[in-house]
Amino acid sequence: MEMARLETQEFSQELCNSSWFSINY
Repeated sequence: MEMARLETQEFSQELCNSSWFSINY
């Protein structure tokens, strides 16, 4: 469960970074 949670967090962070990058780009 902890691993899946961590993966989800990382995935969310990547998604946020992508959105932020797209907006700034």
